[in-house]
Amino acid sequence: MVWGKFVWVIRASGLVNKTIGRFGMQGKHSIREVDGVIFTHTHADHIVGNFHVPIMMEYYHDKDLLFFTDNFTRKGIEKMWWFQYDPAVNAQFYGPRRPIWVEFQSYQKFKIKDLEILPIPQDHGSMTSYGLRVGNFCYSTDLNKIPDKSFQFLDGLDVWLIECDSINPSSSHSHLEKTLGWIDRVNPKKAILTHLDHTIDYDEVSRILPANVSLAYDDQIIELENLDG
Repeated sequence: MVWGKFVWVIRASGLVNKTIGRFGMQGKHSIREVDGVIFTHTHADHIVGNFHVPIMMEYYHDKDLLFFTDNFTRKGIEKMWWFQYDPAVNAQFYGPRRPIWVEFQSYQKFKIKDLEILPIPQDHGSMTSYGLRVGNFCYSTDLNKIPDKSFQFLDGLDVWLIECDSINPSSSHSHLEKTLGWIDRVNPKKAILTHLDHTIDYDEVSRILPANVSLAYDDQIIELENLDG
């Protein structure tokens, strides 16, 4: 989640709804304003929070809420939640404002207020998902392969929040050995492993990680100040 100066709140497990703007996260961390929502791909655990959107708009009387994603993901969301996004349905929103789509392109920066964000495509099984780079921080989850071109945009990272789904290999997610190989290639100052499943024992795995790598934990907060990039 992003607010004020750039702050990222982590859910370390992959078994959560990651849609930015969830009421639980807003309340727990006293978040009263969301400037934009970024969708990285169409899997349900990343988009099912859409059913909260009409109610959320009660809190946005003075502005529309910007939704950022690529065209493929937008079409998937509009298909699944057709009753919210088809103008002919005239869905009942609380308040006069609406979510507004802003489509981004791979490797082309977009802005949320003054924050520049670079979407980096990555393979997630048979689909494309997106990593998000902000300055010298990058968030990369739900992936099993990083294209060679995308590695070019991962140079010079201070913090890399990167998926390590499991000890075991998977056809759509990265596992410990693969993720550590990526970290060795990218060489960030610090890497934090997230999207952890039940095979990742926190104490046992922590003992074997390199000095610049650690496991994420629920409600961990990463504060970042070097956001120019």
